[in-house]
Amino acid sequence: MGEAIHLITKIFRNLAYSIILICAFCIRSYAADEDFKSWLDTFKEEAISKGITQKTLDSALSDVQVLPQVIKLDRSQPEFIQTFTKYYQIRVNEQQIAKAQSLLNDNLEMFIKLEDNYGIPKSILLGFWSLETNFGSAKGDIPTISALVTLAYDGRRRDFFRQQLFETLELIQDSGIPLNELKGSWAGAVGQMQFMPTTLKSYGIDADGDGMIDVWRSIPDAMNSAANYLKSIGWHKDEAVVIQVQLPDNFDWEMAQLSVRKPVSEWFDLGVRPIEGRAFPDPSKKASVILPQGWRGPAFMIFDNFDVIMRWNHSLNYALSIALFADRLDGNKSLNLIYNEDSQALTFSQMMTLQQNLINNGFYSGDPDGIPGNKTQMAIREYQKAHNLPADGYPSPGLLKIMDSEVDGQNAQSSVTQ
Repeated sequence: MGEAIHLITKIFRNLAYSIILICAFCIRSYAADEDFKSWLDTFKEEAISKGITQKTLDSALSDVQVLPQVIKLDRSQPEFIQTFTKYYQIRVNEQQIAKAQSLLNDNLEMFIKLEDNYGIPKSILLGFWSLETNFGSAKGDIPTISALVTLAYDGRRRDFFRQQLFETLELIQDSGIPLNELKGSWAGAVGQMQFMPTTLKSYGIDADGDGMIDVWRSIPDAMNSAANYLKSIGWHKDEAVVIQVQLPDNFDWEMAQLSVRKPVSEWFDLGVRPIEGRAFPDPSKKASVILPQGWRGPAFMIFDNFDVIMRWNHSLNYALSIALFADRLDGNKSLNLIYNEDSQALTFSQMMTLQQNLINNGFYSGDPDGIPGNKTQMAIREYQKAHNLPADGYPSPGLLKIMDSEVDGQNAQSSVTQ
């Protein structure tokens, strides 16, 4: 009898605990719903003050919801950092070049007019089209309004996405974009070329004259909008973008970075040469030398038009791949890629370790984030110079091994002295 009572008591205790958990979850969910409702009401009031009509708000925001997968993507960290070589080989290959050539042949008249009107090479536009959406086959299927609302409400860059949301509502109101067409990436980029709403609103072109800037289905609208944007942000017609180069044995690796600009003639005097079969442009043009995989990997000379691609997307790997895609499509040779163990990528965890080592040695301030940004690269250069290593700023496996050995040595010395 006592055991039965004990068992019944245990069952009721567990049931009560489960009910408490469920209630707590419901309370949290209710509180989150109330917070979002309050945020959305405030946003609507501000939208009306900016000229958005109640009709537009009702149609655009009636079924809006917070998307957990968007929050997850916004806050997630990459599991590993892809090398330039890997990134390039996935995106710039014979299959993609063949697709681009076929589309160029099918739309040749349009691309010729684009080049005449905006000065943007056909091959560059096709490169963007390929990398952004695989020529329109992967435009994204996440509802743009809900994605932007989610990021404006609970994202890392709330002010930025709040502005994007206002601009999107204005686009819906002014241009009549159907809401069922308004789908794209988790970050709110839309259409064949993945424009953010502010870019689409400022630079979008109704090239086919149907009264709507349709960057989803209208190839002329998408390509003219992209060309207009590139011209507006500084593209120089008939000027170079990138050339692969060979560097001399005595090259000062610290000079290989985006911020160091010299006339081509000065680079030539320093022993920098184009790879076989290529030629440098005007010797007076300023350029930088970059090493996307460190001093043991391929080297490139980049020009002002490369900076324009970087304004579209701040990734060095992306910008190089766009430029080199265009180079391949124009009939130039593929790259002379260099493979060695020390030009491979660190994992996210390894990058965190490397940054912590830099912090411990006084070369880096801040918290490790696993991302090799400019601050990390500068710290790596300082460490490399202090240890008489090639100061290329590249977070290589070999560099991490040297740092780990140094840490092991310090720990061993500490054990001896204790």
